[in-house]
Amino acid sequence: MIFRTPIRRKTRQRSGFNVAGDTPGSECKIKKTGRLNVNARNLELTFYQDNILVNPLFQNEKGILCFGAYIKPKENLDVTLKITFQLESSPETYSRTIPVYANQWNKIGILPDFHLIKPIKINRIECKLQISNKNKNIGVLDFFGINFGAIDYSYFKENEVEDIFYEKLPIYIPEISYHDYDSVQKIPSRPVIKFSEGDPIALKSCNRCSRFLPVDILHERNTLSFSNHCVKKAPCTHNAFSRYIIKENDYPEIPE
Repeated sequence: MIFRTPIRRKTRQRSGFNVAGDTPGSECKIKKTGRLNVNARNLELTFYQDNILVNPLFQNEKGILCFGAYIKPKENLDVTLKITFQLESSPETYSRTIPVYANQWNKIGILPDFHLIKPIKINRIECKLQISNKNKNIGVLDFFGINFGAIDYSYFKENEVEDIFYEKLPIYIPEISYHDYDSVQKIPSRPVIKFSEGDPIALKSCNRCSRFLPVDILHERNTLSFSNHCVKKAPCTHNAFSRYIIKENDYPEIPE
C-alpha cells in the first residue's frame, strides 16, 4: 500500500537547491519485517559475502565496507558488530558496540575503512552480530534492511568529498552506504535465519537518491533516515499506519 500527501500549493519562491531523484519524496510504503523470539540472554549471528569488489573512494586511496540493519527489540539491549576479512596477507578486524532501545526502531551499522590504491577483490567478508541482555532473555526482536558489502556509490568514487562524508557519519549510518535497505534480509547468514512476521515498518522515498528508506512513523523524533530532514514532513500519518499495528499473530495482508 502506498500513501501520498495532498497536492501542495504552487511554489512562490525558489532557493538555489534542486532535487535530483526520480521521486518527489512524498511516497511511503509499508513493508513486512522479520521476527525472532530469543529465549536466551545472548544471540550470535554471522553474515557473510564472497568475492566482494572494493574500489578506492574520494580520489584518496580509501576503501570502505559497510554492514547495516534496523532492529526493534522489546527490551533494551547491547549490540556488538565485528567485521573480519583478509586484506592481501593481513587479517583485519573492526568492531563497534551500540546500545539499542526497547519498543522503537534502532539503526545499527559499522563502516571499516582501509588504505586502498587500486580496486581489489576480497574473497570473503564476515560480520558477527552479537546481541545481549545482562538481566533477562532477549525476547522478541524484529529485523529489517540487513545488508553488507563494499561502498561503491559512484559519487563517492568520482569526487573528493571525504571530509563531508565523515563530518556527521555516526548519524548517517547505515543509509550513507547507499545500499538498498528495503527488505528484511539481502545476504546469507550462519546459522540460516528463519523469521516469523514482525511489526510492519514504513519506508519513505527520498527526492535526492530515489531510494525508499525506513522511518519510525509512530515515533517521529526517532530519526532512522533523512537525518537532515524535518521530522514533521513524513508523508504517512500516524492514523494511516496504525491500522496495521494490531494484535500479534493477527495481521492483514501487507504488500511486500
